[in-house]
Amino acid sequence: AAADCVCVGGYQGAAGGPCTRCPADTYCASGTLGVCPAHALSTSGSDAVTDCICTGGYSGEDGGVCTKCASNSFCVGGAALGECPANSESPMGSNASSACTCKA
Repeated sequence: AAADCVCVGGYQGAAGGPCTRCPADTYCASGTLGVCPAHALSTSGSDAVTDCICTGGYSGEDGGVCTKCASNSFCVGGAALGECPANSESPMGSNASSACTCKA
């Protein structure tokens, strides 16, 4: 029966109904739409929460909680965390090594 048909991963819709591609910053598993955690992004058509990647200025495991980057470090996105070189500092939420500046 048509009602037995469910959307494949990356698509959303009621059982037996039309399926539409999940929008960016969401994920769809078995036709159900989920929203990425705060400060995380995904591409359209994502099918798992682990497709949600922390944005620059934040770090965390894919699909997990994204934590604001600590002072004196930088976070380019995802789980990566870089430390500022010796004798330099950066504000919280920095997203590039260029945010590290020499201490006065």
